[in-house]
Amino acid sequence: MTNFSKAVCILRQFHQSESGQDIMEYAIIVAFAVTVIAVLALLYNTIKDVLRNANSQLQGIR
Repeated sequence: MTNFSKAVCILRQFHQSESGQDIMEYAIIVAFAVTVIAVLALLYNTIKDVLRNANSQLQGIR
């Protein structure tokens, strides 16, 4: 049996077993949260400028 075949067998067993399901779900949630934080950090200045511009326009309505 090749290393690839062994890896596939292990992944199948892991997939069929529910013991690692919770860990995978938490890992996906953490990865999603990290991605959202990274995107917000990258877009921080753009979001800040848009909100500042909107605030300035709203102040001019008075």
